[in-house]
Amino acid sequence: MDDHNRCELEVDVVQVDQNGRATGSWLCCLPCYWLRRNNSFHKASLTIATLLVTILLVASPVLFLISSLPGDKSKECQYQESECPQRQQRELCDEDQCKLAANRILASISWKADPCRDFYEFACGSWAKKNDSSDRTHSKYQGDPSISFDTLQQNVDRTLQKLLTISANAEPFQKLGLFYKSCLRAGDRRVSLAPMFSLLNNLGGYLPPEAEVPTDLTPLIVSLLRMNGAPLFDLYLDFDQKNATLLLPVVGLPLRFGFNTRFWWYLNKKELVMNFGESYFPGQRERRDSDGANKSKVNKAYAYMKATIEEKRLLVMEKIMQEFMSDNLTAEVKAKETHNTLLFITMLTKLYPREKEIISRSQFKHVHLETNVTDLQRRYPFVQWKYLLEQTLNTQISPNENVLVLIPNYLDSLNKVLPRFTNRIVHNGLLLVFATDTLYELLNTTSSPDWPAFCTRMTVNVFSKAVSALYVRQFRPEYLDQLRMRVTLMFENLKKTLESRMRENTWLDDRGREAVLQKLSSLHGQFLTWPNFWNLTYVATLLDDVRVDPEYFFGNVIRRYQQLRTVPMNFRYYQLEDKKWAYPFVVNAFYVLTMNTIIIPLAVLTQPYFRADLPLYIPYSTMGLIFAHEILHGFDLKGIRYNSKGEAEDLLNHFSRAELESRLDCVVNQFSTTFWRQVNFLGRNVDVQFDWNVTKNENMADISGLQLAYHAWETVIGFENEPALPGIQLNARQLFFLNAAQTYCSMLSPADYIFLVEVDFHTPHPERVNGIMMNSQGFSDAYKCPVGSPMNPKKKCSVW
Repeated sequence: MDDHNRCELEVDVVQVDQNGRATGSWLCCLPCYWLRRNNSFHKASLTIATLLVTILLVASPVLFLISSLPGDKSKECQYQESECPQRQQRELCDEDQCKLAANRILASISWKADPCRDFYEFACGSWAKKNDSSDRTHSKYQGDPSISFDTLQQNVDRTLQKLLTISANAEPFQKLGLFYKSCLRAGDRRVSLAPMFSLLNNLGGYLPPEAEVPTDLTPLIVSLLRMNGAPLFDLYLDFDQKNATLLLPVVGLPLRFGFNTRFWWYLNKKELVMNFGESYFPGQRERRDSDGANKSKVNKAYAYMKATIEEKRLLVMEKIMQEFMSDNLTAEVKAKETHNTLLFITMLTKLYPREKEIISRSQFKHVHLETNVTDLQRRYPFVQWKYLLEQTLNTQISPNENVLVLIPNYLDSLNKVLPRFTNRIVHNGLLLVFATDTLYELLNTTSSPDWPAFCTRMTVNVFSKAVSALYVRQFRPEYLDQLRMRVTLMFENLKKTLESRMRENTWLDDRGREAVLQKLSSLHGQFLTWPNFWNLTYVATLLDDVRVDPEYFFGNVIRRYQQLRTVPMNFRYYQLEDKKWAYPFVVNAFYVLTMNTIIIPLAVLTQPYFRADLPLYIPYSTMGLIFAHEILHGFDLKGIRYNSKGEAEDLLNHFSRAELESRLDCVVNQFSTTFWRQVNFLGRNVDVQFDWNVTKNENMADISGLQLAYHAWETVIGFENEPALPGIQLNARQLFFLNAAQTYCSMLSPADYIFLVEVDFHTPHPERVNGIMMNSQGFSDAYKCPVGSPMNPKKKCSVW
């Protein structure tokens, strides 16, 4: 029986087509035989068919619109140009690196999330689940399945630790290995603070009540500065803002313990929950400001965290103070001495400006004071400035020497506080701060939860140049040469794209356009690493004067501190070439105002972005965004106050600057009405709302940076379609934005959010990613986000 007649005695057959291919499977339909033999049915069917054709012609446009809306399709198929069951064949990249890239993406992506509602959750949802921190107080950056910048530095640190472990046998790096191992040995010994007290005695030691009161604190401050101690203020050299080829002395804020330091990680959580009660939130109704921020709770939560850390710090100080004082003192005198000394230290700590104040001042206001030594002495007479500068900078200083004071308000406050205490109390207090914040962690091996990691950081900190040379030598010069060519090409493409956007810009006047174009043309890029790090003779000279005692880590650090704080020659004749390079092991990127230069260290560039066997949307969506972000800092509210030579000069007139500010205000208003978060911190719900005025320069660089990188990528590929990645049902444009987002996958605990509200000028990554994407028309088009959806607002913000 042939195929046509095989079912006539029972049923008709219908062949099922799957994706246009005959499968050989058959389904049988019982009514088919009767329908084909019935004449009445045939006549009726002709009429019905005519009606159906008419209806189809009328309804087809509506059906098309309906079918284009997201429905119950698989999430992997929802954003394709055609339905998944009959998907058009796409060109795929089958290189091994493409497969690895696909695996990294799939490890983080969450197909359950709607990219048009929350793209960060879509891009990083699975990453977050693999690194869940819901039961932790603090963040945990590990177990990373993707290339995220929050984990790259940890990977680099682990590499450095391995290199230091084996460096003792490699010329000329043996001293690095010896220093690192001396630190490891210290961790195996019983804790003894005797070396610290011996050093404090050499600096003048504890002055009891009957001791002669020093008339001048300058010699003590000089001695502390020479040992990397800056409890009152810091002093260093930096570029002259009026002449970027010169250095000048800078009086900065004191070196102080870090907020997320050793005093936080070992706090007892039960104790925190007990103390963080109604006393910190005294029952008042929540007050919100005009942008919706519950600043009362946020500030109190942060204040609690800060106060808890300071309390632990003061407890350590009190312990050190008891051993610091003379045994001949009575208990009553010791208690009074401790009270007065800690009171001074507490007042000194309170003088330190709030982090938001420092950020806001540095970004938007001319707050620095550039003066000469004579005027400095008149304003701040509590120190003999000429003597201090000569002793620390190892050169003669004239009364007319220029000096830059970073935060004059802080020194003004010191002027008022220091006279309230005798020089004896100030002397003891400065030594106690130096002991607690600089020396204590070198001897108390219980102060770090990971002592080998601490040893790695300490070696890197005190031998940064030599460690840089050790780090770069793991890469072949040929590889770095090829990498430099690819990086430079991307940099130039981004500059050309920004140039065309600036020329088309409608809010710049002609003078302002010419100024920003000149600055862009002069913009330099320093990539990879300083060539001298490959010169073994140079590296050997870095370590020539270093003496390492394998059994005395504390002494090794102090000697190194003294070497680092010694200025070897007249700073006026310094050659500044090596100042243009960042250390190659740093996972970060920089724009240096005073040099009009972006700096991208080697550790960032050697990640698998610039391989020739990867589609270009991978490097342009990741490194292209980072490059563009740093370039645009040259043209934010702070950058436009510096010219192409890195010298202070306003590039825009009042009207153009107002136009720029209005576009940044668009970002501020949009973010303030879009983003807020409530976190549960130690049993209390805290609304987290960021100060978008503080973050607007960074947000502008993010938003315009993505637009610039996407435009540059489209210009490079022209009308060609780049291959997609295997196993991911997304096209090249969708993968561009997905890659850009996944570099920011991270875990932020409640404490992280509260901390960042106060101290950071970047937006935390979930809001950062969504804020970038919601202002990109390219993103909205790629993922077909409806107008008015969270990720495609009707009004978008754009600056450059």
